[in-house]
Amino acid sequence: MKRTIIAVATFALGCIYAQAREPHASLTDGYIEEIKLYAKMTDNYLASEKAAKNKLIPMVKKDIADQLKDPDSAKFRNVIIKKFDKGTIVCGEYNAKNSYGAYVGYRKFVAGVLAGSVLTKIEKDDPNEIEHNASINFACK
Repeated sequence: MKRTIIAVATFALGCIYAQAREPHASLTDGYIEEIKLYAKMTDNYLASEKAAKNKLIPMVKKDIADQLKDPDSAKFRNVIIKKFDKGTIVCGEYNAKNSYGAYVGYRKFVAGVLAGSVLTKIEKDDPNEIEHNASINFACK
């Protein structure tokens, strides 16, 4: 009986500790490391291209729009260039029409640039992608 109580108490304390940690502490290292890599690559791109910073946001918007069913319907808001870790990323939100012609709601994104090609992570609706979405929120806060 004592062993059962100790096991349950240990489990409960572990759950409380996990919830008390910072949100990003539970993220798989890979999600955050990928965004750090985006940031580093973007800085390399910016260093190699003159006046590339003013082209960064239009490049990202075009890349995201080109991935959509209706690229002309893309609407963007809160798009910014920001420092993350030791580099630069682009954060923002977009909305677009689905196959039925209805807007689906704004989704967050984070992007970087590698040799002129845009790399993006876009917020997903899948409940199994909590860590993926949390990494975007963490990088773009």
